[in-house]
Amino acid sequence: MLTEEKYVAVGTDGSAQADRAVEWAAAEAARRNRPLRLVHGFIWPLLRVSTAPVPGVEGSGLRAAAEDLLAAAAERARTVAPEIPITAELETGAPVPALLAAAQDAELLVIGSRRLDPVTGLIIGSVGVELAACAPCPVVVVNDGTPAAGTPQRIVVGIDGFDHEHGPAQAAAVLDFAFDAAERRAAEVVVVHATGRHGHSGAEEAAIWAAVTEWADKHPDVAVQSVTEPSSPATALLTHAAGADLLVLGAHGWGGLAGILHGSVSRQALWRAPCPVAVVRADG
Repeated sequence: MLTEEKYVAVGTDGSAQADRAVEWAAAEAARRNRPLRLVHGFIWPLLRVSTAPVPGVEGSGLRAAAEDLLAAAAERARTVAPEIPITAELETGAPVPALLAAAQDAELLVIGSRRLDPVTGLIIGSVGVELAACAPCPVVVVNDGTPAAGTPQRIVVGIDGFDHEHGPAQAAAVLDFAFDAAERRAAEVVVVHATGRHGHSGAEEAAIWAAVTEWADKHPDVAVQSVTEPSSPATALLTHAAGADLLVLGAHGWGGLAGILHGSVSRQALWRAPCPVAVVRADG
């Protein structure tokens, strides 16, 4: 039975990246048995630009174009998940505020993005970075990296240590999201803990794997693989994310908020990961 108190929200602007996000979000909404809400930030009224039709030209004008964009996105979503309710909202405002408003009552927010350009190294698209840092619910950034056909389903989880204020709560939120995603897909969970060159204490290692064991016990049908890598977090996560269905990171710690804003692991993952990336807040 479909429940409507929560929904999956997805931003769309008619681009190829947004189309991939709409398809991913529709499939995820079906897996979660949730409605899908399509959102387009319609900024032109704020810029005092006329959105009315061109006189004598039926169906013209910026508003009509935006409505057509949403209609096309809804049709794309229906081809993926015809059984779920789908609504489309034209929100006046810039993309980030419009999507943050939609995220307030969402179970999940999905957006599309291209990865870091491998030739020029230019950063393409900062909306995902800002939303991942600010949204009150988990955010999934769907890029142009997808698993190869026939690849075993895997959810890769990045866990840092328990040596900071948010460590235990963040680990719990990330593991809960990852095991739930794996169970819905009949996928394996691969937990990656990168220690760097200097390693971590035995107590910290024990705390991390105790947390993993707790969530594995809650999801006995999910296969779990735990990996400790003596390399940098970014290197370890991007290596294991190759061919994965989803890479799950936290919004605190080396997979987290400070990194998203100032250049650490999450930013590299959002721009370079070869699969969709979920950023989960401890309170999200």
